[in-house]
Amino acid sequence: MRCVTSFLVLCILMFFGLNIFKAVEVKAQRLVPLCKISGYENLGKCPADGNMFCNREMADRNVKYKRCDCQDTIRRKQKHHRCTCYMKLPCNQ
Repeated sequence: MRCVTSFLVLCILMFFGLNIFKAVEVKAQRLVPLCKISGYENLGKCPADGNMFCNREMADRNVKYKRCDCQDTIRRKQKHHRCTCYMKLPCNQ
């Protein structure tokens, strides 16, 4: 009786585990790939609204960015920031 109960519990756990794995796999397939565009390093730190700052700094009339990130770096003992923006495919639009 103990073996049958253990076998049933194992089957139920495997069923739940496989369903969770399928849900993660489907979610990953729905993600839209984005093009990454990096800007130059500029003097100064990222401000508090770094994402909006980078969106303005990398602004272009023809390009709409999905999101932008601001990263602080130190080079030659000076503080710099670099903007990285992401846009939808195709990258040439």
